[in-house]
Amino acid sequence: MYLLISDEFLAALRVLPGGQGDLWGSRADHGSVVRLVEPTRQEGQESLGRWVRQTGKAEDIGKDLKDVTAGQLILILDGDETRCFVVEPDKTLQPQPFEQVKLYTDYHSRIEGLFDPTRLPEKRVVIVGLGSGGSAIASELVRAGVGHFDLVDFDRLSVPNLARHICGLSDLGRLKVDAVADFLRNASPVAKVKTYDMNVTTDPDRLQEILQGADLVIGATDSEDAKSILNRIAWRLKIPAVYAAAYDLGFGGDVFLAEPPDGACYECFHRSTGDMFSPPDDVTLDYGKTISQPALGLDVRFVSLIAARVALAYLLAGDTTSRLHSYSTNWVLWGNWPQSGWVFNQPLMSDFIQIDPDPVCPVCHPDAYSQAFLGISKEEAAAEVKDLLDSLPSF
Repeated sequence: MYLLISDEFLAALRVLPGGQGDLWGSRADHGSVVRLVEPTRQEGQESLGRWVRQTGKAEDIGKDLKDVTAGQLILILDGDETRCFVVEPDKTLQPQPFEQVKLYTDYHSRIEGLFDPTRLPEKRVVIVGLGSGGSAIASELVRAGVGHFDLVDFDRLSVPNLARHICGLSDLGRLKVDAVADFLRNASPVAKVKTYDMNVTTDPDRLQEILQGADLVIGATDSEDAKSILNRIAWRLKIPAVYAAAYDLGFGGDVFLAEPPDGACYECFHRSTGDMFSPPDDVTLDYGKTISQPALGLDVRFVSLIAARVALAYLLAGDTTSRLHSYSTNWVLWGNWPQSGWVFNQPLMSDFIQIDPDPVCPVCHPDAYSQAFLGISKEEAAAEVKDLLDSLPSF
């Protein structure tokens, strides 16, 4: 048996009331691997034996423990010393070696020196859309150390999803938010995840409640209507948002960062990019399309990785130790492979373009928009609408 026990697990046992209790953990590889990570019962864990805080011979302690059976573990906390035993068929205790690990402190050991990992566990990111792109972005952010996630999607994991999604066969039929939530909790010891099974286009008020207080929003949905609603609410709440899109057939994609109050919002971006470039002759670029098109998972992942990189750079802004500097522009255009009529003539190319705010954008410059297209201010327009509604007969 390979037994692994975390420092945090032992520290928690030493302060739990009662002096003894069930030993909760998980098994793998037909029971040959045992992990003791959380001191109290968690989903997917089972009782593996008993723990006890006591000083004395293991044999004497074992006699005092009731209802222990062969194969179970007995963990003894004797002051600062930890001893582990396996109950033999004759009820004798066989010493069991174990590896003690520093789960929380060592988790980010491979990324130390890139940035201060203590800055990310308290960051809260809302991800709208948990398909192949959104789930991959979530996977990268949680492994980098982001601690709080709010996942929003109404769809379930279907068979066609499996070829590109981070989740697999064991999640088939589950809500994507729940499947990805379990993935994130399994990927990081610091991940705290909330899920929302909802369509943001039909419940914008609830979306606004979810976004309150977030550090960053990720718009990874294919629906243009959903992105438009997300843009309006996030901009109103002054929450930055990263929007990612992989193009049909995986020939390219882009990532856009909207930073209120002075940058361009997603509506500005959408207005500016309509005629900026032409897609390949046989590909129709349609941000509003919600029907999945053929593309390899790795094609989508290219765009997802760029989006995660943009998100991390924003979340780490102000960290003088960070090597993850922000890109020079708010729009990253990615070309996977070249084709006649496309902006890139070689594969695996990128371009960085600055999108300026539209001075008459209805989202980020509503007063100017109202004045330009209605000839009156926003307040005057609102007053006219109110007067019109008040003049309608009541039924």
